Order: sequence, then C-alpha cells, then structure tokens
Amino acid sequence: MTTAPDDAQNTRPANEVFTTLGWDVSETWTLGRHLRVSRQAEGWTLAEVAQRVGCSPQRLSDYEHGKRLPSLRTILKLATAFEFAPSFFLQLWVEEQLKKEGVTAEQVGLNLAVKWTA
Repeated sequence: MTTAPDDAQNTRPANEVFTTLGWDVSETWTLGRHLRVSRQAEGWTLAEVAQRVGCSPQRLSDYEHGKRLPSLRTILKLATAFEFAPSFFLQLWVEEQLKKEGVTAEQVGLNLAVKWTA
C-alpha cells in the first residue's frame, strides 16, 4: 500500500516546481490546474500519472479540467506521486468541495490561507 508522505518529511515545496518554471504562484489556481501543471512540470503523461495513482487517464483528465473531484484517497496518492506534502492538495480539495456545496470556508469556520513554503 502506498502511503502519502508526511508533511515534514521527504516532501518538496510545491511552489518550487512552479517558480522554477516561471509560473506565478500568487494566482488563485484550481486543484485541476495544479494537477495539470505539476504533471507537466515533471514531464509526465496523463497515462503515467494515472498508473501511479491507480486511475484511468480519462479520469485524471477529468480532474485536471474540473469535471470531477478526486476522492480523498486519490488526493493522498497524488501527493505521494508528486512528492508533495498532502496538505498541499488537501487544501485545494477542501476548497473545491466547499465550492461544490455552495458555501465558503468562512461560513463553516475554516481558515484555508495558502501557506507557500520556500
């Protein structure tokens, strides 16, 4: 069984990948955009990432284009595949779930400020 990396160990800052490629990480990006950019930054195809996380390339494409949200289990597998702290994708996932339900983080008392690490 694949386990997600601990936030404090064996992970790399997600923004390191993006800023290395010259992308502005201050923009508000969706979970799907982060997935697509992360995959492209690694030079991986949809099929390669899908194999790593155990889903079909079409399903991964649906995640990237915002047509569906991955399960929590898939989010953890994605964090493992990209060697990102699970909190990176989890925060985006929670934001998308709240949006889908039509509520804001403030309405349910959550503080979801993105904390980029250098």
